[in-house]
Order: sequence, then C-alpha cells, then structure tokens
Amino acid sequence: LCWVCLVLCGFISKYVLRIYRHNTKRQYVGVYINPILPWKNITCTFDKAIKLPKSIYVFIPWHKEYYRLAGHKSIILRERFKRPIDYDRMLGLVKTLDE
Repeated sequence: LCWVCLVLCGFISKYVLRIYRHNTKRQYVGVYINPILPWKNITCTFDKAIKLPKSIYVFIPWHKEYYRLAGHKSIILRERFKRPIDYDRMLGLVKTLDE
C-alpha cells in the first residue's frame, strides 16, 4: 500500500494541470497539484518545453509525454491545449509573430 502512495505522488507531482502563456513576456507558467497540500497549487515559469525521450516503461500510458520544464520532468498532454498551435509554440516548433 505504501508503494502505491509513492507512485501516485510521483505521478501527481509530474502532471501539469494547466499551462498559460505570459501576456507580455516570452514565458509560460505551468500549474501543478501539490501532492502534499492538494489545495495549494505549485507554479513554475519556463521559456520553452523540451521533449524528453520515451520512457522505457511502455506499460505506462503517458510514457511518450515527458518534457523538461524549468528543470523538472513533467507530463504534458497535447489534448490539454485549446489549440494545437499553442502546444507547438511552447515546444518552439513554430515561431510567433513577436519573434
């Protein structure tokens, strides 16, 4: 039972709930659930997400969705974005008008 709690905390701490683009800066803000205090979200700012190689644990459904955000290994699902172009901009695959 204890190892299940550790696995869940590990997943929760990596899963990005929301990502916002800053209005004036070329930065993004990622919002995570705090695994210890779930009512108090954790935020981090980053310039660009870096796609990490696929995990060796192929039985995990999100093994292809790992990214590096501000030095943290995170899980980002493309489906969480309203527009696919926002996902591509965050990864630096397309240029924005202000670049």
